Amino acid sequence: MDRSYYALVLLCLCLGTLRAASAASVTTGTPDGSELWGYVEVRPKAHLFWWYYKSPQRTSTPGKPWPTILWLQGGPGASGVGLGNFLEVGPLDVDLKPRNSTWLQKADLIFVDNPVGVGYSYVEDDSLLVTTDWQQAADATTLLKALVKEIPTLQSSPLFLVAESYGGKYAATLGVSVARAVRAGELKITLAGVALGDSFVSPVDFTVSYVPLLLSVSRLDDNAAAEANKRTQTVKNQIAAGQFAASQGSWNDLLAFIDTKSGSVDVYNFLLDSGMDPVSADTPAAGSSSPTPSNVQALRYSTYLGSQDSAGSSNTIDGIMNGVIKEKLKIVPKDLKWVEVSNAVYYALVNDFMKPRIDEIDELLSYGVNVTVYNGQLDVICSTDGAEAWVQKLKWDGLKTFLSLPRQSLYCGTSKGTKAFVRSYKNLHFYWILGAGHFVPADQPCIALSMIGSITQSPANFALQLGYQSNEDLKVHWLLPGKTLADGLRLIVLDTDTNVMATCVEDVKNLIVYFVHEDVFREVDWDDVVANPVTELPKVISPSKVQNVEKNPKEKLHVFYTNLDNIRVDQAVDSEDDVLWDSDNEIEERDVDLFDDLVTSHVQVKDHKKAKGNKLNTLEISRPVQGSDEEDIDDEGLDLPESDGEGDTYYGLHNCQKEWVLKRCTAKWLAAKYIESFRANDKMSITSFGRTVQKDRNLTPSRSKLARARRWIMKVIHGDEVLQFNSLWDYGNELRKSNPGSSFYLNLQGSLFSSCYMSLDACKRGFLAGCRPIICLDGCHVKTKFGGQLLTTAGMDPNDCIYPIAFAVVEGLIPAVKQVFPDSEHWFCVRSSSVQQWTRNIEKMKALNEDAYKWLEKMPPNTWVRAYFSEFPKCDILLNNNCEVFNSYILEARELPILSMLERIKCQLMTRHYNKQQELGKNIQGAFCPKIRKKVAKNVEFVNMCFASPLGQGVFQVQIKDYQHIQCKDM
Repeated sequence: MDRSYYALVLLCLCLGTLRAASAASVTTGTPDGSELWGYVEVRPKAHLFWWYYKSPQRTSTPGKPWPTILWLQGGPGASGVGLGNFLEVGPLDVDLKPRNSTWLQKADLIFVDNPVGVGYSYVEDDSLLVTTDWQQAADATTLLKALVKEIPTLQSSPLFLVAESYGGKYAATLGVSVARAVRAGELKITLAGVALGDSFVSPVDFTVSYVPLLLSVSRLDDNAAAEANKRTQTVKNQIAAGQFAASQGSWNDLLAFIDTKSGSVDVYNFLLDSGMDPVSADTPAAGSSSPTPSNVQALRYSTYLGSQDSAGSSNTIDGIMNGVIKEKLKIVPKDLKWVEVSNAVYYALVNDFMKPRIDEIDELLSYGVNVTVYNGQLDVICSTDGAEAWVQKLKWDGLKTFLSLPRQSLYCGTSKGTKAFVRSYKNLHFYWILGAGHFVPADQPCIALSMIGSITQSPANFALQLGYQSNEDLKVHWLLPGKTLADGLRLIVLDTDTNVMATCVEDVKNLIVYFVHEDVFREVDWDDVVANPVTELPKVISPSKVQNVEKNPKEKLHVFYTNLDNIRVDQAVDSEDDVLWDSDNEIEERDVDLFDDLVTSHVQVKDHKKAKGNKLNTLEISRPVQGSDEEDIDDEGLDLPESDGEGDTYYGLHNCQKEWVLKRCTAKWLAAKYIESFRANDKMSITSFGRTVQKDRNLTPSRSKLARARRWIMKVIHGDEVLQFNSLWDYGNELRKSNPGSSFYLNLQGSLFSSCYMSLDACKRGFLAGCRPIICLDGCHVKTKFGGQLLTTAGMDPNDCIYPIAFAVVEGLIPAVKQVFPDSEHWFCVRSSSVQQWTRNIEKMKALNEDAYKWLEKMPPNTWVRAYFSEFPKCDILLNNNCEVFNSYILEARELPILSMLERIKCQLMTRHYNKQQELGKNIQGAFCPKIRKKVAKNVEFVNMCFASPLGQGVFQVQIKDYQHIQCKDM
């Protein structure tokens, strides 16, 4: 964004305009399609220039599409094709050498000289320059409609608008324009997010932040601060009055005053002086006939970037853009001169410059679009304090929770120092970038690259490529070959890190990578709790919305509570804390917790203090202050004040009749009282639960109340079903870390849970080392409200016992088996022990039912006839009893929430392995396992009925009763 330090003495140079004859919209590019560029005539005689780069790392799947970033530069009037491309995030630097930190590693890039009149973009008449942010948005939306046809991947690629400085106002209005066009069916594109980097979204909030910030870092003293505050108030008053053009002039005067009194502080980085920039020697004095005020600020804007990105370079951005780059593009009009910032565009927006765009951000959030704000710590002109201030003005319903959450520390590369902080909630994210000024990608390229990978959820992220869900808490470490965990861990952040790993592949057999998930539990009241930044929960696991039932103020108290004066209490009543939260809110007419039920008009209660007027020996009545957030819990509500020496004696004799139904007996009260009973027997039915309550308490709660209490108890004991789905990533990460070699895969369809697979390392190694080459596969139902099928695979161990291998939660079985194992035999069940027997039986079937015979004839015999089974597995089992036994073995686990189910099955497998080892150690005798030894003994008895006649060469004719067959010795 530009600022003016001096009075305007010359007319601005109209460098961003062109009156030459218009050429039609055109697209060209490199022969391999890796780059495309062109012009789009967004309005008659108004031409926007764009430049597209296809990432060489592009990898895309339906579940993880490759993202596209549209970069919007600030100014207003700065060139994104030049500054953003060659000085910040593009593939080449100003020397036209590869940039190690290019964002092309994470996404495809589109740079646009926006709005018309900027950089290579031009208008044929100055009157066509945009005068509002919304006019810019309309032109850019027209550009996107054209690019959808020019760039084949754009429709399927999630689009992220990433803006810098004044470009944040562009992104806000363009984002809303695109979202509306998509909703109206006018634009086929996926707007996945808007990222605002040091963006001038709310000018008044940034203006107010200047003086406190510069005062705190000693760039202003108290005297200068007092005068600057007066000028700040002028800007505020003019903005409040809608005098936006005047407020811009006052804003420029304020910046000029700050420049004078602060020792020429660089408003893009308060650690620098503007005189330290190479352009400072050419800065004209006030009233000189040299460049205009905005020229000066434009030079400061571009030179700051150039000094960061091309120190020691002989090239200049102006030189390459008007030289080699212009020659490469070929379609830029010859008489058009590229400049860093267009004065004409800057002044055309004078009436919109100081207008805020907070409402547009609110609208994007309401559409569910991901909004990310990132700000450099050292920036002044768009300070972090100002950004935090305008964020707090959002009307978004999740703002309160967002502001209450803690920040997470971020690191980058091999540096141990904190590089940034981040806070996220639902679709709003805020990054605090340490050590960066106004231009974050130029000042802190490492953390900026890592950040954009997280924002776009780029498949290029190393964690995503290995099946992990990437977020700011997940750290990937590589253990250097020959090193230990104490001195050999290297943080993997950039592609250069993985390239180093690749160079070791030929010399090192195994590369060890550690995934560390530093998660922090956040107690927040979410409608849909999402542990990670996904847009929404899968529909199958989305919890129902809460319906609050208001209390009935007309409801009268029970006779028990209006007769306290005649009741004598002989002994204290035990009190315990309520540990359950009754949030299902399925409240019956008499199932309510009314604090009015706990006190009478004879007892005055004040903020948990003892009441006067009653002399009570042992109990205390207390309640929270009306209107407070403190919850009214069970036993605490029954405590009465201790005696303070005043009032009458309290008697505990009842003169009322027995009540079998009490309002105070709520679902959460029952849950608190009987949770330990359910820990001992979680199979207790509702009927048994009700009988137990009646026996213990002389109460008869309704069946629905008992069901709610039981449901809450199960949630406490076994966990919440919805939240456990969101913890699957963490569970898989922890399983791989604590049990190396184990497999855990989680498959999503978009943001919806689809399936998961789990196999312990011991199960896999045991099957390969000692089991027969046969796998039994079967499915059973998961008995929770979300349902699904649990597939189990089991083999046969040397003792003919089941050997569980792996299990998965899926949606189908038979089609998957045919697809994954096309060459394996799939056995069904028919007891034909020989070919002759099968032939006789099939002929009988043909005589009985010829249609059934024809149907069976189409099926290969080796899939369902024992006589045709392969001899390779050394097994001829017909029934899938192995899996059936295992399914019965895990029957109770199948009734638990998914995470508890996986953990229960894992524990059962570990216990089974241990018990089998102990069993075989005690019972093994000789070279045969116990069951095999019994089979051999049985076959020995059967041999007495067999008579073998040798035919030579190891072939025998065997006679068994009335049946004979040929047997080879080596079979």
